[in-house]
Amino acid sequence: MGRRGREVDLALLGRHLFLVMSVVPVNPQPFLNDLTGQEVLVRLKWATLELKGRLQSVDTFMNLRLDHCEEWQSGNFKGALGDVLIR
Repeated sequence: MGRRGREVDLALLGRHLFLVMSVVPVNPQPFLNDLTGQEVLVRLKWATLELKGRLQSVDTFMNLRLDHCEEWQSGNFKGALGDVLIR
């Protein structure tokens, strides 16, 4: 087993050497559950928006609930949001 959950195999076909990588899936749920009660920074996928707050809960659908949440954009504070559910 390689680093970061990846396994690397080499295969020789004729005169060509191929690198075959298989990715071992990692369940993020235990990691996120360990962060419950701690301050986290969530970067949203399609925006330059970041949300900072204390992680209250995570469900099986990866919905996050933050309290004392603040909105940040490009490193600038935009405002306090309070309780937030990120779907």
